[in-house]
Amino acid sequence: MLNLFKQNKMFRVLLTYQFFSSIGGAMFSMFILLSVHLIYQNPMYTGIAGFLMAAPRIISFAVGPIVDKRNKITIMRLTTFFEFLVLALLAFTPLQEHFGVLFMFAVIFAYNIAALFESPAGTALLPQIVLEEEIMGANSLINIIAMAGGIIIGVVLFSSVSGEVNFRFLFGFSAVFVALSFVTSLFLRNTAAKKSTKKLPASNYLQDLKKGAQFIKRNILLYTILAVVAMDFAGEIAYINRPMFLEYHVGAQGYVLFSLMTLIGGVIASYFVGLLGNKFKVGRFVFTLLVVAGVVRVVFVLLVPIQFI
Repeated sequence: MLNLFKQNKMFRVLLTYQFFSSIGGAMFSMFILLSVHLIYQNPMYTGIAGFLMAAPRIISFAVGPIVDKRNKITIMRLTTFFEFLVLALLAFTPLQEHFGVLFMFAVIFAYNIAALFESPAGTALLPQIVLEEEIMGANSLINIIAMAGGIIIGVVLFSSVSGEVNFRFLFGFSAVFVALSFVTSLFLRNTAAKKSTKKLPASNYLQDLKKGAQFIKRNILLYTILAVVAMDFAGEIAYINRPMFLEYHVGAQGYVLFSLMTLIGGVIASYFVGLLGNKFKVGRFVFTLLVVAGVVRVVFVLLVPIQFI
């Protein structure tokens, strides 16, 4: 993985972009639900905010053909700039005081719509920058760097959430990192596109969706998607309730500490996936990971006493 970082300049630029983007996005995701909970103290508002974070994913299947037929770097630049504008409005304007929780809802929905396009664009760009056999290692390195950055920032911000939390400062900090990711995106170049002079034929959007659905039905992807949807449904319920649960039992600092633990686990997992992932058949690998994740969650929910969480 480190050789890839040393030898591939464009991968280093993409890695830097993902580093800044992930920190900004992680800070927003980590604190937005907590802010709605602490500011308004209304479980219904927190639930609506959680729904608005997850709702855009319902149409995520329709994003693929759009991203596939357009310049990935342009999509990343536009969405990152839009995310910065949204965070800047949240952090540096008095709109929240004027419109209250409705403004918070609008920010959450708008940011997650933009992220719906940004994430697959970055994923689709990676195979155009690195070789096929390097993709798993490259993905692992991106995850490690992004989560390591989140850990560093989380440790720095840990002391800032003691007592009264300054959410404007946190979201402003997040906006700065998203702005840095936009600046970094200006240095990205699609090296594969430069080598290819062949013009892609025009295609019908609905036809592309139909082909994608047929491809999924013909292989194991259908069952994998059903499993992931079921897992994410339960996960979203837990995610929405997490701010209230942790703030009640261990306070706002405990919420940040819990998030740091998930990032540390992600760094360890990404390292081993990058190191060993190519040595296993993907289907068995994914199946094993889903089973292990399910067992861990059952143990966590049903067996671990609250004081140890």
